[in-house]
Amino acid sequence: STDCGIIARKHVGSNMGFEFSIQPGGQIRFFSEGNPTGAADSGSLVPVGEWTHVAATLDGAKVRIWNNGTMVYEETHILPEPTTDSLLIGAFPPGNKCYLDGALYQLRISSGVLYTESFVPEVVPTKNDATLAHWPLNDIVADDFDENTARDLSGNDNHGSLLNSPQWVAGECPGGE
Repeated sequence: STDCGIIARKHVGSNMGFEFSIQPGGQIRFFSEGNPTGAADSGSLVPVGEWTHVAATLDGAKVRIWNNGTMVYEETHILPEPTTDSLLIGAFPPGNKCYLDGALYQLRISSGVLYTESFVPEVVPTKNDATLAHWPLNDIVADDFDENTARDLSGNDNHGSLLNSPQWVAGECPGGE
């Protein structure tokens, strides 16, 4: 069995890119191509059937993995080689055909490290100066809703095309305040 992507930008057949994923047993993984340490496997599990906030931070020296606001893994890790390949949400690069078997509520990419110590996860991530992209993946009641587009609310126009007919789920994140 293989792990399935939350988010990935990898160039197939090269040492460029990264993946952030949940492995079959529920373990959180950050992997960057060309990295001597390769995979950073947290050992922390995402429970089946429960909403869980997961995050990874990479500052050029260390990767940290967070599960519901608690750092569960830290390791020396270099930045991945850049690639212009498509950013994939909920899947791995073409040919792998591995899709996340779960739901994503919000996804945010930032240009800096937001978490350095334990934190209370935001139900709705707020935009700040470091926000590069922010996709609310539950927003099916918006006036300009398009079921085939993931709208980027960061103001940076990183809108995405949705493939393979994902199911939209309306409403708030269960367990949210």
